[in-house]
Amino acid sequence: MIVAVQGTPEFNEYSVFLRAISVALSGKPKSLETKLKYSLARKGKYVGDKHPNWKGGITPVHQIIRNSKESKEWAAFIRKRDNFTCQECGAVVNDSNATVIS
Repeated sequence: MIVAVQGTPEFNEYSVFLRAISVALSGKPKSLETKLKYSLARKGKYVGDKHPNWKGGITPVHQIIRNSKESKEWAAFIRKRDNFTCQECGAVVNDSNATVIS
């Protein structure tokens, strides 16, 4: 299946060739060695300031705290301690992530 149509701005022979190769190789099993090569080639490429969406480390402090492992462990401990029961209205919540809103 070739997507580009001759005469349109998107068309050029190389893109058609690449698409044909992509279609031909899709579904072909890759060896463990090849998968390892792909993995090593990508490793560390889009980390931190190397990622295209990096904005200079502008995450707010409150978001860092809420997403920390310690904060999540503390919240899970409190929910379990209180038997998943709201302290204000007494409603029992089955989902560990749910919050009762009155």
